[in-house]
Amino acid sequence: MTFESVTAAHYARTRKSPSSVCLVISDTTEIDYGYKSNRPGLGRLTASNRRGFFLHSALVVDSCDGQVIGLGAQELYTRSTHKLDRVKVVKGCKRATESEVWGRLIDRVGVAGDRVRFIHVCDRGADNFDVFAHCVQQQSSWVIRAAQLSRKVKLEDGQIIKLKDLLDRTVVVGAYQVYVAANRK
Repeated sequence: MTFESVTAAHYARTRKSPSSVCLVISDTTEIDYGYKSNRPGLGRLTASNRRGFFLHSALVVDSCDGQVIGLGAQELYTRSTHKLDRVKVVKGCKRATESEVWGRLIDRVGVAGDRVRFIHVCDRGADNFDVFAHCVQQQSSWVIRAAQLSRKVKLEDGQIIKLKDLLDRTVVVGAYQVYVAANRK
């Protein structure tokens, strides 16, 4: 029995949502087994002395009423127990990176059904061209928090400026605040 075999039916049912516009909210959760755990299959977490695994999830929510429809897809992964050095790309070959999980999850969610639109909502970990390409391939829209504010963008008039400069001169057309309760430990 595998994680995929247990969850596949739920994902398929979720992706057949009758809602017209669905937000697909993705993020990663650390499952922490502590620093003394020697269980097989665990990897290094954000705090390098901790062991566990990561669960990257795509939660599907009805955009009209905010109701959770279900999980569109999930992926389990681990890091090496030893921190790896960053490597340069050599002749077009590169080591797989954690950031690729965003694109794989978008592909697993797939194309929305008839008269349904998926809008992927991701944090700045998904701010890269490959993720945008996966959204286009899956015929989805996306809202991704910008992380690379110094990247250059080309305006309609041909002018090239930093994304931060474009945002600074853009008129805000709406805003709202979300209040989150303090984390009490």
